[in-house]
Amino acid sequence: MDFELLLQKPNIEPLDSNTQRIRRNLLIASIIGIILTIGAASFSSQNGLSGFKFENLNIFHVYLFLLVALVYFLCHFLWASSDHLNENKLRLTGIKIPKATVASYASSSTFEPNTDEERQSTLFSWWKGHRQQSEHFYSLIDSIDKNIENAQFEPAINSIKQRIEDMNSKTEYIENALLKFESGFWKHQRSQILRWFLLDVGVPCILAVISIILLSIKVYALHCS
Repeated sequence: MDFELLLQKPNIEPLDSNTQRIRRNLLIASIIGIILTIGAASFSSQNGLSGFKFENLNIFHVYLFLLVALVYFLCHFLWASSDHLNENKLRLTGIKIPKATVASYASSSTFEPNTDEERQSTLFSWWKGHRQQSEHFYSLIDSIDKNIENAQFEPAINSIKQRIEDMNSKTEYIENALLKFESGFWKHQRSQILRWFLLDVGVPCILAVISIILLSIKVYALHCS
């Protein structure tokens, strides 16, 4: 993972709509499986659905069908979640860094956010863009310093020095703000990762595994009997 791109875009993208539908189906199937195996619900040949009657309904086939559906939904969800995790990694390492406006490099505003996305705009995204500018200016000064005897570089040197002084005048304020902001920033990162693994992926998978185990026991018991 590219640390600088994490500063640029700190928020994890949510699961796409297709993966959310798979998760919903997985949760529904898991809950039905758990209720059927340890709850009071049951099927009979008298049950009907939308005007259709089930004749000679065999609970063994219901359990077996639900078990197959659960395995399918679980595999599909794990695969889609893995793709989503990889997409977030690629988002941090493979994309072109967005820029809010040309003004960031035209000096029209010292506090450009350096990102087009409002939810990704933080103090770190601003700091990253201006740190790049400062490094660029210092490299220019080093280059010009080697040719200092040439008078044509004097206006450029004065302009760059003025830009650096303007940036440095904000340094004390930014450093104090960063001390307060950094703690919350990393807490937010840990919270996002924990939520993704526990709630977005963990709970549906745990329920699915429990339901699959219970259904497998029921199917095996019915098959043996």
